Amino acid sequence: MKYKFIIFLLLAFFIMPTTSVLAEENEPIEVYFFVQQGCPHCAKVENQLKEWGTDKYPEIEIHKLDIVEEKNVELLINALSAYNFQAEGVPLTFIGEEHIIGADLEQIENAILNCKENFCPKPSEIIQNYADRQAEQASAEQLIIDQQEQKEKNTKVLIIVGIIIAAILIFVYLQFIKNK
Repeated sequence: MKYKFIIFLLLAFFIMPTTSVLAEENEPIEVYFFVQQGCPHCAKVENQLKEWGTDKYPEIEIHKLDIVEEKNVELLINALSAYNFQAEGVPLTFIGEEHIIGADLEQIENAILNCKENFCPKPSEIIQNYADRQAEQASAEQLIIDQQEQKEKNTKVLIIVGIIIAAILIFVYLQFIKNK
């Protein structure tokens, strides 16, 4: 019975890494693509992404995000901060850890190929991790502010208590002198 259990553990040990590698290979390649209606360069990239998604790279998952929509503007601002760069126009494409400004189809395809051959984090994960860090930092800053405010309140209370004690001591001293 012990031997069957040991054999099972050994098989599980050697099979598990293989299944996780296969799962990564089947992961879609997420493409965040920021556009604006009427932008000819955006249309060029969009058409190429659609073509690649149907024929050449069916594993790409295209997220077309029109910056006319307010929620997409907020997402774009977070993406720019998460990827630590500035841009003033569209199209903007995010694939893995790469960001591509403009309609550079070769660079976009290279980013797709890189993610196809190597593990790449999803832009949604990069952006979400950035937003989570920002929220944690804001929370920590708020905690510091709250602690400082509490310290100020405690200081005021101590001053008032000190004044009251001093007044009581003066009163007792004056009563003591008066009764002497």
